[in-house]
Amino acid sequence: MPTDTIGPYDCGFREFAEAYEAFGFADIHRDAVPFLPRIPGLVLDVGAGSGRDAAWFAEQVWDVLAVEPAASLRAEAARLHDSPRIRWLDDRLPALAGVHRLGLAVDLVWLSGVWMHVAPEDRRRAMRKLATLLRPGGRMVLTLRHGPAPDGRPMWPVDAHEVERLGLEFGLALRVATERRDDLQGREDVRWQTVILDLPDDGVGALPLLRGVILKQEKAATYKLALLRAIARIADASPNVAREADEHVELPLGLIALYWIRMFKPLLDRGLPQMPERLGAAPAFARESFRGLAAVAPHELRPGALFTTETAAMLRRALADAARTIAEMPATHLTFADDTPVFPTMYGRIPGRSDNFAATEETLWSYGTTRVPLTVWQALRRMSAWIEPMLVAEWVRLTLGYVPPAVGETPVMSLCGESRG
Repeated sequence: MPTDTIGPYDCGFREFAEAYEAFGFADIHRDAVPFLPRIPGLVLDVGAGSGRDAAWFAEQVWDVLAVEPAASLRAEAARLHDSPRIRWLDDRLPALAGVHRLGLAVDLVWLSGVWMHVAPEDRRRAMRKLATLLRPGGRMVLTLRHGPAPDGRPMWPVDAHEVERLGLEFGLALRVATERRDDLQGREDVRWQTVILDLPDDGVGALPLLRGVILKQEKAATYKLALLRAIARIADASPNVAREADEHVELPLGLIALYWIRMFKPLLDRGLPQMPERLGAAPAFARESFRGLAAVAPHELRPGALFTTETAAMLRRALADAARTIAEMPATHLTFADDTPVFPTMYGRIPGRSDNFAATEETLWSYGTTRVPLTVWQALRRMSAWIEPMLVAEWVRLTLGYVPPAVGETPVMSLCGESRG
């Protein structure tokens, strides 16, 4: 199968421009028009083609960044639609490197008849690049082409459910997926569908902060994701353990450490690295005590559980090792823009030795305290179904960067999902 998705549009730019301009925006996009933002802003038109859609947005007082990789088609579009509101750019999916270098955040991402040109193996990266360009509260609109590919124009099957799933991995929520409509050019085997995704915004900055930590903040290992994911699991499963104090809540560091071990255990048991090889073969917390929990299933590591004999001693020390690692590393380096920690953490002490170890609240509090901004805590409680897939997807992405290519994506995705507990 040919893979040059741009060349045909470059060679046949006049024919394509004539075909695109034959129909008006309102006719082509009648399903999307009711969902367009009422207040104009900045729209990114990816695969802008003849400029028909870009021109319509410019007429509606939008500022338009029109991306078109086919040089001849781009030049023809700029000639047809000469507007000071349209900025033309040579760029392409999945990287959109030129767009990202501009450092812009957009209110609307617009992809009309583009997604079928993105190869399936590139779609996750493409969605990530698109999602990270949206402002909080922004929207993404995709029109999907269903039907066979014309000769000489590479296309791959598309599916609204796949778009929804990929969007969810990067913090986007499905607003609507319309019914398929007939093709206006009269092609009986072609149908069109509109899919609209939203980037939620809680209005107080907590969701953009979480999204920035997950998708944008630099990470030398999976530790920051693990800390955030552990706090998210507590917000979802054990919210009553939190102690409210002014503008934050306090959580027992021992409970965070318990979820931390529970998440990392299936990954490390199967030898999946959680940091680049240059930083070492094993995480700092994966010491003898952690290895001593080999016979313990992750689901057994739960609040309130009772452990005896050697397992009790190993878990007591493993929690201390994890708690120290959390306090010294991710809790210190996961920061706001002014470099102050998002989750200030104070290590406490390791409980006294005993034949038994019960993961009670009192015991877990003894390991120390982590403070969580109240707005972040509330967002985690309300939006866990939105945040968890994004955390898993980013954890998978990082882990895949550390493992040999032969391991493959499916086992990593399965184990990262399994570590949810």
